[in-house]
Amino acid sequence: MKVRIRLKEGAQMPTKAHLTDAAWDLYAHWIEASSDLYTIGTGVHIEVPVNYVGLVFPRSSVSKMDLRLSNAVGVIDPGYTGEIIVKFDPLKWGRGLPVNLYETGERCAQFLLIKNNDITWNVVDEFDETARGMKGFGSSGK
Repeated sequence: MKVRIRLKEGAQMPTKAHLTDAAWDLYAHWIEASSDLYTIGTGVHIEVPVNYVGLVFPRSSVSKMDLRLSNAVGVIDPGYTGEIIVKFDPLKWGRGLPVNLYETGERCAQFLLIKNNDITWNVVDEFDETARGMKGFGSSGK
């Protein structure tokens, strides 16, 4: 599948470390830091095809950083052609502790393109019984 992409000058093309990886790594093109937000522009614009959705996740390397992706997963809808920007919440700032952050040129997030199946809602008064039912958080043990 060919997907249209635009790169700002100096931005890096998304890459995969392994051919079989599901998601494409995005690189930090520019960074802005404030006391409560760490914003990274990737310099990447992706034209998500109709009937697909682009999802932006933190990379597993975020566990080595003092950051947490602000909205957990970014959703890139078809029709949005702006730059993919990721925003992180700082975890240690202002506590006098050493801080580990992404730098320009580093892989900072990952992009996954998936088929978006259209659905039709079927409103019902009740569901069939299941073993789990409405048991939620922690219902299956520790």
